[in-house]
Amino acid sequence: MKGYPKVVAAILNWNGIAIEYEGKPILKTCIKSLMKVDYPNLEFVFVDASSSDGSMGYVRKNFPDIPAKTALDEGSASLQNNGIKFALNKYPDAEYVLLVTNDMVFNDGLWLKKMADAAEKDGSIGMVNCRLRYPNGQIQHGGTKLSAIGVIMIKDRELSSTSRYQDIACSSLALMKKEALLKVGCFDEIYSPFSWEDIDLSSRLRRNGYKLYYVGNTNITHLESYSTLNRKVKKKWTPSDIEFCMRRNAYMCYLRYARGTLPFYFATDVLSDFVSFKNDKLAIRPNIWSRLRMQAPAIREAVNLYKKNKIMKVNGRY
Repeated sequence: MKGYPKVVAAILNWNGIAIEYEGKPILKTCIKSLMKVDYPNLEFVFVDASSSDGSMGYVRKNFPDIPAKTALDEGSASLQNNGIKFALNKYPDAEYVLLVTNDMVFNDGLWLKKMADAAEKDGSIGMVNCRLRYPNGQIQHGGTKLSAIGVIMIKDRELSSTSRYQDIACSSLALMKKEALLKVGCFDEIYSPFSWEDIDLSSRLRRNGYKLYYVGNTNITHLESYSTLNRKVKKKWTPSDIEFCMRRNAYMCYLRYARGTLPFYFATDVLSDFVSFKNDKLAIRPNIWSRLRMQAPAIREAVNLYKKNKIMKVNGRY
């Protein structure tokens, strides 16, 4: 369809019925607002990470035309890969896959057209993000920049309104070019269960000549951390598990793509064990010793994983 390349939206879910926003299940809010998008060449698939709250039953009853499957709950990289593969197997003529986590609320109808237009104007773009806001209106994702101390998320209102190329693409709402996925592969599940897999994919895309783009003039709410903070659902991973994964995966990603700046990142990471910066004020962190004790095993595991798999092997299939 002229002006509208075919897109398949892969809706990724974990217990989106039990988790609520403004008294409604976030999955229900996400799908209903997603279907209001003004984009005539869009298909949908649904992938559920073995939820215990009846999410699959809800989708099959209320959206019977959406192809749906259950995947193992093995973390974000695995769920995202399941979504990509299911989408492209169901709709092999699609040119793009749109990853949609269940914590998105779409407040305007033109956001996808803007993302697709950006991707089509430059054939070297492999992945597109757009502006996301917290429920209170503050900027959650306004594009990214890379520095020696890590990935900087843009929060400035004025800058976040400007569409531009970016250094790293995030996976929570991402328009991904099928051609690029065939060339560089999907998310590397060595980062399971979560964290830094999208930074790894961004790095592989850039190394293979693809660019990453950010669209600023969109109105989408991201209920970030609602599933993590929700107390109705039993968590598979503890807060310490989450922090350990983030550290281990960060070190592993730096070993792969930015080994020369790893000492700078390590120094700032250790500093963050002692102090935090919030509301323009420095504060001493609690539980400093328990945080410091996590460093050695995180580094050791990162090094071992890196030695076994220095970079993801790509076999020409998504």
